[in-house]
Amino acid sequence: MAQKNKPAKLNTPIGIAKFPKINEADTRFDDMGVYSTQLLLPKNDPKTDELIQRLKDIYEEFRKELPAPKNKKEPESYGWVEDLDKDGNETDYIAFKFKAKAKYVDEKGNVKELPAPKVFDAKLKPIPADIQIWGGSAIKVNFSPIPYFQGKNCGVTLRLNAVQVIELNTNNGDSAESYGFTETDGYSGGNSDGAQDFDMREEDTIDF
Repeated sequence: MAQKNKPAKLNTPIGIAKFPKINEADTRFDDMGVYSTQLLLPKNDPKTDELIQRLKDIYEEFRKELPAPKNKKEPESYGWVEDLDKDGNETDYIAFKFKAKAKYVDEKGNVKELPAPKVFDAKLKPIPADIQIWGGSAIKVNFSPIPYFQGKNCGVTLRLNAVQVIELNTNNGDSAESYGFTETDGYSGGNSDGAQDFDMREEDTIDF
């Protein structure tokens, strides 16, 4: 169902990037490529709850325009899920899932490229495309919530527009800790270039 109005653009609170594919589109599951990232926000946090409610409200407005019995169907997703650790256990975070297509096929069957998400630093300056954004970076996401009803599926998808990097994690996860090493007395000559500690509850606003 086509939307009558242009979708709103919203900004998230600052959260932690998980599985970011922002610099280069991922083609593992879609040959056309998809830019994406998850954003981890703490559970039971007023800003997280406000964002969740905002997405629910957007779908409810969309539901009112659906013909019966479609308007009675509950959405399968509002664009977020419970975050799980590597063992499948719930963490203290909600994972919001953002994505944007890298290419599309026009009416004539030609493949057209779409622009990559814009990426800015904390000072609002564009970040060069060759600067890799790793998981664990503290970011804000600008996105458009898109309610949908396709076949038997309905819900809200979060279209990725842009990212602001507040703290850049330069570590790709291949750290000493990932091999099971722990700190001990002895030689010290390595570089400490991981992400700085970041307070997830730092005061910030959701730009609705």
